[in-house]
Amino acid sequence: MTRTGIVNGRFQVLHLKHMEYILAAKMRCDKLYIGITNPDGAHTRDTVHDENRGTKAGNPLTYFERCEMIRGAMEEFNVPAKEYDFIPFPISMPEYIAQYTPKEAVYYVGMFDAWDEEKYKILRSLNLDVNILWRKTEEEKGITGSKVRELIATDQEWKQFVPKSVYYYLTENEKTNLTKLGAAYDKVIVVLNVGGVIDTNFFHEIDGLDAMLLMSQAGMEGGTALVKVLNGEVTPSGKLTDTWAKAYSDYPSSEGFSHNNGNIDDEYYTDGIYVGYRYFDTFGIEPQYCFGYGKGYTDFAIEEAKAAIEGSGVKVTAKVTNTGKEYAVSIRISKA
Repeated sequence: MTRTGIVNGRFQVLHLKHMEYILAAKMRCDKLYIGITNPDGAHTRDTVHDENRGTKAGNPLTYFERCEMIRGAMEEFNVPAKEYDFIPFPISMPEYIAQYTPKEAVYYVGMFDAWDEEKYKILRSLNLDVNILWRKTEEEKGITGSKVRELIATDQEWKQFVPKSVYYYLTENEKTNLTKLGAAYDKVIVVLNVGGVIDTNFFHEIDGLDAMLLMSQAGMEGGTALVKVLNGEVTPSGKLTDTWAKAYSDYPSSEGFSHNNGNIDDEYYTDGIYVGYRYFDTFGIEPQYCFGYGKGYTDFAIEEAKAAIEGSGVKVTAKVTNTGKEYAVSIRISKA
């Protein structure tokens, strides 16, 4: 494992192929410095191999905005903040590169086209240690920053080409939207149309959010079911089948998952008997929402709960009383 590594790029706009490059380098070093080329107008020059490099249209985002965009993506991909940092990287003025970069670092590059070849020659001419991650054809390069900018400018779909955090950063921030909704309406219900566990800290941080409904991915009639729940025709009665943690790091497998431990080839199951809620219960870690959590439009009182062994099974009995005041007792479920 290399101690210090450096990648570089304009990242105008940061897309998934950029992240593939950044993460591939990060897995090879303890600390990665992400070099932002064209950090400002004074350190930008045209090149015959990249016609967009020196144009205003080709550089819409500031140095700060690109750092923020990458920082959000690194968090999204679970890279600890202490393991990377940002530096200006004036590749167009190579005589200044040494002013910003740490000594004895490995410079990671990916080779696709003539501009990549030019950058490689520039770095080698400075007697730097350059490591080529891969050599691929231009056809294998995939999405580019120029293409993403074109899609945005022409109002075409581009969300699928960038990390989710980048999409939210470049559009109206999702938290900003929720904050505005919470301030504008008396009652706000957040519907989670997701397929798995997500970070729900926003619900507890933003004022004005009254309820959160996990719709999950309910299939072709999911929209119909959602409307009936929101209209009060039926009461939500589902329960969580997973433990939703307050932080990703609360899960015992987080440290060793994927690139987090520097090994993307092997995955080891280390939970043992402490799988799921057992880990949280045993080690006293308070979850955001525990296994089996789920509210409805009313409250219930459970009394006289008893358990008895009957033959090869266990019989559990209890008196359950609907004690709620807001929701009618004659709900549609009772007629099923």
